[in-house]
Amino acid sequence: MNKVRDLKNKDTLTYETSVAIFDDNSIGEYQGVANNSTVQTLPTSPSSDYISMAHVHNENATIKSYSVPSLGDLQWIARRYKDGYLNTSEFTAFLATADGTYFALTINNPTKLWKFFRYMDAGNFNITIQERIEASKKLKEVYKPILKKYYYDEQSALIQENAQGATNNEQQLRYFMQFLKEADIGITVFESNENFSTFTKLSIKGFDVKRSTTPCTL
Repeated sequence: MNKVRDLKNKDTLTYETSVAIFDDNSIGEYQGVANNSTVQTLPTSPSSDYISMAHVHNENATIKSYSVPSLGDLQWIARRYKDGYLNTSEFTAFLATADGTYFALTINNPTKLWKFFRYMDAGNFNITIQERIEASKKLKEVYKPILKKYYYDEQSALIQENAQGATNNEQQLRYFMQFLKEADIGITVFESNENFSTFTKLSIKGFDVKRSTTPCTL
């Protein structure tokens, strides 16, 4: 966990940094492309399953990032699950951001997680024409409106990059929790301190983020 905890010191670099822990107890450290906050180079088909992945959303003069998990973060988890490289019973994703927010994500329902993202990825799979038509229809009618509302609309998406400040962090977290609920995505969210040593389970009720009064251990 020391390498995970050290991520908070890398939030102003010009590239994204990641740490992965695998089922065979090996640890890998990776970095993305300079001046690009969306590229990660973690293995897509590792020799041992992932039990943890941690990364940082860094910010500087050339990079913008989110104070909450991005859609790409969730999609990466879904793809590794689909490909059979996640130990879902143990997997935890950790995130540190330059906005001073820290999270841990676990999978409470992998079927729901992949159900959402499989329609986005349908073009990458060897499926029948009928399945492709169904996926396109689902994506257009059900999933794209949700994605546009929270992430995709460049002008008015609720979840925005560089939405800095304590008030904005809380607002962005509320939008993220609402997205998870509306998408029914099978992910559980924990808020953490910067050392990833204490965790508080989060939920959404109406427009309010609810924090468990009982600290959690992961």
